[in-house]
Amino acid sequence: MLEFQRQILTELKDEDGLLILGKGLGLTAILQQFLLAHADTRNLVLLLNTPPDEEARLRDALARQGVTRDQFRILKNDIGSQERVQLYHRGGLFSITSRILVVDMLAGRLPTELVTGVVVNHAHQVATQAAAASSSEAFILRLLRERNQRAFIKAFSDSPEAFAQGFSPLERALKALKLRRAFLWPRFHVAVGADLDGPQTTGAVVELRQPLAPSMQEIQLAVMDCMRACVAELRRFHKLVDLDEINLENSLVKSFDGVLRRQLDPLWHRISARTKRLVADISQLRRLIGFLASYDCVTFYEYLETLLAANNAAGRSGGIQSPWIMTDAGDLLFRFARDRVYRREFNLPPALQQSLADIGLPPNIQPVLEEQPKWALLRDTLDEVYAFRQARSESADDNGSDSPPGSILVMVSTQRTGQQLQQYLGTLHNRVEIQPDSEDHPTRPAFLTDLLRHYFRWKYRVNSITSVAIPPSAAAPSKPPSPTRAAQPGNKRRRVRGGAAGGQSYRAGGSARSSAAPVLPDTETALENFFTSRPSEATEPGSAATSRDQERATIPPESLADLDEADFMECFGVLDPQEMVLFRTYQGEADMAMLNDLKPHYIIMYDPSPMFVRQIELFKVTHPQIPLRVYFMVYENSVEEQLYLTNVRREKDAFEKLIHERSVMVIPLDAYASQDPLDYQHELTLLKNLNTRIAGGGRLTFGTARPQIVVDVREFRSALPSVLHLEGFTLKPCTLIVGDYVLSPTVCVERKSIPDLISSFSSGRLYSQAESMAQYYTTPVLLIEFEEGGSFSLQALGDLKSDIVLSDISSKLVMLTLAFPTLQLLWSSSPRATAEMFQDLKGNQEEPDMNLAMRLGSHSETEINAVHNMTPQDMLRSMPGVTSANHHLIINEVKNIAELCDLSLARLKTLIGNLPGQRLHDFLHRKQHR
Repeated sequence: MLEFQRQILTELKDEDGLLILGKGLGLTAILQQFLLAHADTRNLVLLLNTPPDEEARLRDALARQGVTRDQFRILKNDIGSQERVQLYHRGGLFSITSRILVVDMLAGRLPTELVTGVVVNHAHQVATQAAAASSSEAFILRLLRERNQRAFIKAFSDSPEAFAQGFSPLERALKALKLRRAFLWPRFHVAVGADLDGPQTTGAVVELRQPLAPSMQEIQLAVMDCMRACVAELRRFHKLVDLDEINLENSLVKSFDGVLRRQLDPLWHRISARTKRLVADISQLRRLIGFLASYDCVTFYEYLETLLAANNAAGRSGGIQSPWIMTDAGDLLFRFARDRVYRREFNLPPALQQSLADIGLPPNIQPVLEEQPKWALLRDTLDEVYAFRQARSESADDNGSDSPPGSILVMVSTQRTGQQLQQYLGTLHNRVEIQPDSEDHPTRPAFLTDLLRHYFRWKYRVNSITSVAIPPSAAAPSKPPSPTRAAQPGNKRRRVRGGAAGGQSYRAGGSARSSAAPVLPDTETALENFFTSRPSEATEPGSAATSRDQERATIPPESLADLDEADFMECFGVLDPQEMVLFRTYQGEADMAMLNDLKPHYIIMYDPSPMFVRQIELFKVTHPQIPLRVYFMVYENSVEEQLYLTNVRREKDAFEKLIHERSVMVIPLDAYASQDPLDYQHELTLLKNLNTRIAGGGRLTFGTARPQIVVDVREFRSALPSVLHLEGFTLKPCTLIVGDYVLSPTVCVERKSIPDLISSFSSGRLYSQAESMAQYYTTPVLLIEFEEGGSFSLQALGDLKSDIVLSDISSKLVMLTLAFPTLQLLWSSSPRATAEMFQDLKGNQEEPDMNLAMRLGSHSETEINAVHNMTPQDMLRSMPGVTSANHHLIINEVKNIAELCDLSLARLKTLIGNLPGQRLHDFLHRKQHR
């Protein structure tokens, strides 16, 4: 480990605290060393909030350092509660989910007094939620501090931006994590700079700044103009949002979507459909800028075509269309995107027409197929790398050494980019002449011509479907059309926009509509004849599938049996990684382990990443013997470069804000340090609930036990149990068949979030749940809980119907209350509001009995189905008088349907009651009159 990493471990060892480290500075390595120091069965250390892939990496890394399986375990749902109790008493490191741990702590399965400490991984996900105190991890830490004052708490995070949002974010995070110290280690820390900026880190770094193609520059400017207009429109209509954060620069960052929705969510049910369309358009335009650099020209233009088709479909159905598509900037965007792919020429020489038809392109289409500028740059860079490898190999031979040539690693942002580059490099010697009769004979990669041919086939199928689905009269505009555009349906707007001649030049500020040329009717007919007359793609000569089949056919199967071992290994042996070009996507902290395992000599950063730059710095310091050479590629004066610089600046500003807040914030004190925890909670409960409406406060006195609530264990996925405990309730977790929360022997609550409410209505599950609650409890309650900070409205005002409509959610609620008159509805804006309601509902009620609540409804569908056949049960449930509450009584006493038909009226009344028994007897013995 480096010196600054040892200093961090020393600080964490001496005092509990929250570590906030800069991205790429080795957070995983620090966490591994800390866990390694506590990997002993004499300790009981709990690791929280770790995803499965990271758990596997930690387990493998610790195993390589001698940690056995008994010392580090991963606890999931597949391990039973009794086995977990035994494992807890054995001790060791446990990576466990928050839901399992909080249930074990409340149920007494975990010996809290024996816990050595808790490690919270990815603390920014825990402490920066909308309600940090209601998170499951904060709930666990609160329970731990109530019962164990000696256990340590360590929190780790490498996302400083998450702690720099809102008012006093660091103080709020420390309070939720039950910590008092924050250790801040940015890249500009003196100790970090001393390790990473030394002479041993001066490796060969080549920065390659590639200019954008002229057409890509115009597309980028057009997208920026569209985004600027959308942001200005949003700022003009909504003065309640934070205008400092809603600007063009922030809109380019991925986190902007979350910031914007967080501000608009409380007003989402009141804002207009146009504003919602603007929010979606900003996200879409931001993705378009990224696609411009990562997609090839054909795929990018095809994606634009899908946006246009979806926009036209929304307009035909009466929806809100994207306004940016109809602007001049939108016209320029579509025009330049098309000109990168092809131009329409009506006077091509016959020889050129025939050569284009031979490669599978329709008539009057002159392909352009502009390559991405970085492709040629990558090819030249690889040529330079191979030249360096050759020179080093010759130098090593002269010196008599046998050192490997070193592997080549290419880092990309997405898997799609890596596949695209592999296609390009794999077709360097398979290029197609797109203008055979021209002087320079331009060629393009074969896979681009294949994509263009697939695009025209896709476009023809879309047009065919649209022409059948939409009659010409419905697609005609309201004003009198011009003669050349009268027959064009709505989805042909791209042809009108892009119908100019291929040799015409365009200016960036021009209008697309003024230079558009019509699609001639004979050209349309020629396109149709071309696609209908050509064979399918799978049988085309020279297609990918055909060439592969022919290649396989040239190798007779019987010849493989004649190969000896040497020939077989020469043909089918495993390639040496040192001889391959490896493509890999950025995967965060996992990239550091990949560098240590692969030990590349040449790294090409095709897409820039600030985090990976720092990981390369760490790799170079820890492996000074490797002659590392790094190539850093970026589009000059592009949004890609701006995003890279913005991410670096945002992290630096976040650390500066955290440093300032740490110097002036109020240090949170431990509420349980100076007095008994129960007495402290009793005082809070007394002050909150002491009023004259609760028997003058006579039933709630100092020292009274905390009010109890029986909670279903599945509810610990939500934030409500944590808030209830914070408000002074004692939670008793168990598996409930009826309801989610039992407040008293007469009050049972079924909690539904909005998505769960809609799905429960669709499946009919809510009706069965309401029926069970109404059978066993005097006051059944349906609680509809909204997300904290979200819109407190089930439906927009415009969606409310005056009459009952079965497809409407409000109508379904009305039908539910009509079916169960005793069912009470509660509307809660947040878990905190729900906790206040529960306090009012309990009032003078008696405490619930957990054992009784567990037994109610024990004759569940699962138990019955496990013993009896399903078909007779379905027949029985469909009979009058038989319900989900009494059908199990008949199943347990009656052998089959035939025996049921022979039962007397008195016997049926004894089994299921007077009225249901009478209805069932009348149904079984009623004579049919013809």
